[in-house]
Order: sequence, then C-alpha cells, then structure tokens
Amino acid sequence: MWLVNFVKEKEGFRANAYQDAVGVWTIGYGSTKGVKKGDSISMANAEKLLAEELEDFQHYVENYSKKVGYYWNKNQIEALTSFVFNLGKGRLNQLTADGTRTNETIANRMLLYRRAGGRILKGLEIRRREESAHFKS
Repeated sequence: MWLVNFVKEKEGFRANAYQDAVGVWTIGYGSTKGVKKGDSISMANAEKLLAEELEDFQHYVENYSKKVGYYWNKNQIEALTSFVFNLGKGRLNQLTADGTRTNETIANRMLLYRRAGGRILKGLEIRRREESAHFKS
C-alpha cells in the first residue's frame, strides 16, 4: 500500500493531459504511455491505470534484481519501483551501475536524481530523500 499511496501523493492527480517538467505528455497520477494533448481521464480510471503501471514496473524491478543478483526486500523493491516509475526503467541499470553497487551506495546515489529539464526541483529532492529512506528501512 505504501507504493500506491506514495506515488499518488508525489504525482498528484491531473484529469487533463499536461506536459511535465521535461515536456512529456502526462495524465492521471503520472502516466505517460500513449498520452497526447487533449486527453482526459477520470480519477477512478487513473487509479486503475496507476495500479496496472506500478505492477508492471514492480515486476521489472523484481526481474532485474534476480538477473543481477540482488536480494531486495519489499521496501527496497517499492522504493525502486517508485524511482523507475518516475524516471524510466533504464535508470535502474544506471543507478546500480549494471548491478555492481552495494545497497548502501544505491540508496545514496538515488539522492542525485533530482533534476528535470536541467534544473534541480524541490519536489524531486523530497521524493528521492523519501525513496532512499524507504529503501534503507
């Protein structure tokens, strides 16, 4: 439940499509797949879409952990799922340096991903701090 509530809080709900800080069309609770200008979504459908997307991202994190030999606990998987939902799946490999970093290093390096469009965003600083803390717990 932490994961869904955390992402909903951090993303906020937007019924109408908008461009995020880097110009990507986004809707609902941070969904980007197939979103275009003029799209709209109900809160109920946005919640359903978020649950589906988070499940996909969580499976990605779990499969990645098995592939590279990490044994992440539930909190670590949730924190990383939020991280890749926000930044994209490719960032997990970058964050872990192809599976060579320790969990302590991963938690600390998460804090560096606080920029969007070349500038540091306070919301991303807070999100990364909270994800890192959850990863460590």
